[in-house]
Amino acid sequence: MTTIISQNLAFVAADRLWTDCDDNPAPAPFKKFYVLDDSIIFYSGYINAILAVLAFYIGDNIGIDEEYATLIGVLSNMDEDICEFIEVDRKNGEVVYFQGATTTKNYNYIFYGAGSGSEYAIECYINNIQIITINGQIYDFIKYGDHFIKISMNSASIKDRCSGGGFDYIKWLEKELIVDKLNWLDTETIEQYNKKILRLIKENCGSKEELSELILMMDNERERDKEELEREIKSVDTSLAHEHNLTNNPQTKGGSHMNNSVKPKTRVAVKTSGSNKGVILDIASIKERIAKRKATERT
Repeated sequence: MTTIISQNLAFVAADRLWTDCDDNPAPAPFKKFYVLDDSIIFYSGYINAILAVLAFYIGDNIGIDEEYATLIGVLSNMDEDICEFIEVDRKNGEVVYFQGATTTKNYNYIFYGAGSGSEYAIECYINNIQIITINGQIYDFIKYGDHFIKISMNSASIKDRCSGGGFDYIKWLEKELIVDKLNWLDTETIEQYNKKILRLIKENCGSKEELSELILMMDNERERDKEELEREIKSVDTSLAHEHNLTNNPQTKGGSHMNNSVKPKTRVAVKTSGSNKGVILDIASIKERIAKRKATERT
């Protein structure tokens, strides 16, 4: 899976590898982060869930309103897509919001991780802090930071088959940006990049009207499936009430009709994830976060 690690107020690093449905390397549809004017979003998981996150954060830039973004999120949730993301203040490296990411506190330092590879990377980073501490040295981020980031990200790529492909990072010192190695887009190419994200949303989810119809259809299908399942359960219960020797009845051996219920297949073809690590997008929470961001911008 993705490896994204962050030490609060110090650095964030993200690998570049995307995978197909079988966890094989696949061409990256876009970067694993998006740089806004005031913050940076780093994300991991299934592509539709990530597109939903982007729709909320950059919807104003690509012509997607909150209703459309919400529908994308609803579709992602119905497909049980999982994701993790971290929003970091661009000026000082403070983690200001996250969903699904893990937190680890060690030596008074707070680390955040997203993606299954992150646990290996954070473990490696903390182990190296412990090593120099045992040897009587003090953890100096300026002195050791670059080296620890590199060996930690490499460790994750070795232990997790779905992490790798190199990595990008950014770091701060005393709440000031000192190194930016994210290789973000310039103003001449960001417009084309945004168009590509919008095109992916349209290809994966459809237009706002199409998406609304699709969700309604899926809701109706699930309601019919639920009613059919309830009828089958009642039918089985009724037949059980009249049976006296169930174990010798070949029709009842091997389980009931419930085992034949069909779960809708996922619509996601490209992902950053190789495991089930992550959460279903909390739409209400991200709406609150976006509203707070917009309120701050107005003040």
